[in-house]
Amino acid sequence: MEGTEVLEKIKQETPQAEVIMITGHGAVESAIQSLRAGAFDYITKPIEYDELALSISRALEKQLNITERKQAEELLGKTYQELKDTHVQLLQAGKMAAIGEMASGIAHELTQPLLGIKGFAAAMLEELKTFQPTETPTFPEIQAMHERPIKDIEVILQQTDRMVAIVNNVRQFARASGVEMSLLDINQPIEGALMLFSEQLRVHNITVKKSLAQGLPEVKGNANQLQQVFINLIVNARDAMDAKGDEGQLIVSTGVDTGCVYAQVEDNGIGADAETISKMFESFFTTKTKGESIGLGLSIVDRIIREHGGTINVQGKPGRGCKFTMHLPLAAEEKGDENE
Repeated sequence: MEGTEVLEKIKQETPQAEVIMITGHGAVESAIQSLRAGAFDYITKPIEYDELALSISRALEKQLNITERKQAEELLGKTYQELKDTHVQLLQAGKMAAIGEMASGIAHELTQPLLGIKGFAAAMLEELKTFQPTETPTFPEIQAMHERPIKDIEVILQQTDRMVAIVNNVRQFARASGVEMSLLDINQPIEGALMLFSEQLRVHNITVKKSLAQGLPEVKGNANQLQQVFINLIVNARDAMDAKGDEGQLIVSTGVDTGCVYAQVEDNGIGADAETISKMFESFFTTKTKGESIGLGLSIVDRIIREHGGTINVQGKPGRGCKFTMHLPLAAEEKGDENE
């Protein structure tokens, strides 16, 4: 092949390569043809090595500038994407703060009527119990008519107590708590999250199996943030089980592992393959239909657990559900480390 053909072949296969043409032809036309074909420089024989060294130096400098520019462009693109991600997170945080304020206001408005219902129901129950009819075999219907409203009012009182507990839980969760840490039993935020979603899980045909170890060592954490962790995991499990369509089962368990308290949330939903599992905790990653989720739930869970000095991992297989396991360091262990 002619030298210019070789040059064209090189530039086709390796466009970033810088080619210095060295030829015995001194014609200007040959130099112009080489430069048009993509040559970086054109040197005639006999070779002047200072000239060749200068040409190579200039070619290397050009390559270095291109590399630096590409690195700068990559860094700029990465920074721009991080800014976009942060902007979306800030919007979401603002939205969640507004929801929290709204939930707190609604909970406050509901508390007084619920306490009023409870008060009137308790008074009615006392009156009914005070005026017991005389039990006679002749009128068993009267006794039955009297006992029925007593049982009904007792149910009203039980359900009212449950509603008051849920409202108080919502108020506590909606209240801004910052990042204050305190000693707590990991079962408490779990119970709070399950209380808020128990009826919703029932409606979605999901049974809950709890295996919460009693007398667990305390961990140091923020109860509000940890409750958010379990709410996000429960919602994620609910959606996975809904997507599968079968009767769902949610298993929540706690226990002690070497120097840690662990908590597990397991479902029998659609599961996930290895590639999906590897991306689950990335911001904005979601397998749901566009518009259903922006993919922040599990990334928030991961961030909160890491801020508590813990770890979280997930296991799962397609069609066989997922199991999330988190470990939090014991408060006693943490104190011992500080003393050392």
